[in-house]
Amino acid sequence: MLIIQVSVISFLGHLRATFRLATAFIQWQERTV
Repeated sequence: MLIIQVSVISFLGHLRATFRLATAFIQWQERTV
């Protein structure tokens, strides 16, 4: 059970990092255009 919890937490952290990267990329594109 603990392994599943750790994997879920790491997955959420990765998802949040990806979302932050996508948001920064969109803002950069809007600034360029």
